[in-house]
Amino acid sequence: VVTCLGKDEKNNYWLGTGGEGLFIVSIVNGKAQMKPFAYNDKLKGMEISSVFFDNRNNVWVTTVGFGSVWIKENGETQYFNKTTGLNFNSIHCGITDEFGDIWMGTSGGGLVKFSSGAFLSYANYEGFKNNNVFAVLCDKEDAVWIDVYGSGLFRLKSGELKKFTEENGLKSNFIRALFQDS
Repeated sequence: VVTCLGKDEKNNYWLGTGGEGLFIVSIVNGKAQMKPFAYNDKLKGMEISSVFFDNRNNVWVTTVGFGSVWIKENGETQYFNKTTGLNFNSIHCGITDEFGDIWMGTSGGGLVKFSSGAFLSYANYEGFKNNNVFAVLCDKEDAVWIDVYGSGLFRLKSGELKKFTEENGLKSNFIRALFQDS
């Protein structure tokens, strides 16, 4: 079962699965070619919730129950979970901002930022009803948009958090995905 999709800088599509690892789909001469990721043995049995790339084109994978996995181009792998500093093991989503910082939305642990080798937790932030972050978006103005399940939409910029809900014009407080158009 395909659980998520990511796209790298070479226009390859990366398919995350519910236990079988990652698969890469390349378009060659107009035809799709799919192959398993070379380091799939490090991901077997994990339900992958998102796949994304940092500013050095290293692969980041978030999982349900196993935390996050950072796979460098040479195959070196680093696992992040509660025993290595991550505040929660179930992660819904992840994204890289233009500064190379990694943002992850957890299932109960709020928003987490990975910067300079350390984690910063935004759990129990004012307005986060349940710390269940389903989607994160880093926009072109260096703001981080956060979807907290049932709590509406939040915008974090320069340390200031702004909340958008049904009370101030949002259509619904329940959001499942974020996307910025051009």
